[in-house]
Amino acid sequence: MVEAIINVNEQVEAKHSLPITAFNNLPISVLNYVVRTQSDVLLDEANQTNEFADDSYFIKQKPKSVLCIPILHQGQLIAIIYLENNLTTAAFPPQRLQLLKLICSQAAISI
Repeated sequence: MVEAIINVNEQVEAKHSLPITAFNNLPISVLNYVVRTQSDVLLDEANQTNEFADDSYFIKQKPKSVLCIPILHQGQLIAIIYLENNLTTAAFPPQRLQLLKLICSQAAISI
């Protein structure tokens, strides 16, 4: 389910729990991979060939950097954060990834 989308203008669009299948502007293959493996996906050069290159979202939107992190609470997946940058490659360096994981662990406790 999609709860909210924040666009480049920092406008939050509340979606009131719409199913992911209602959106054609999400990389479903990445989201499914994170759900299945409960592990991060970090693509520093998402426009290069990778295991998700056949996803129609990547073909149409051509994001440069992608980060998708599962939010886990007591080993259970409760949410996913998907971030992308369309302006630069390697937008999510290790320090930023570490900070985002810390925020996700705090969010898991709060949710």
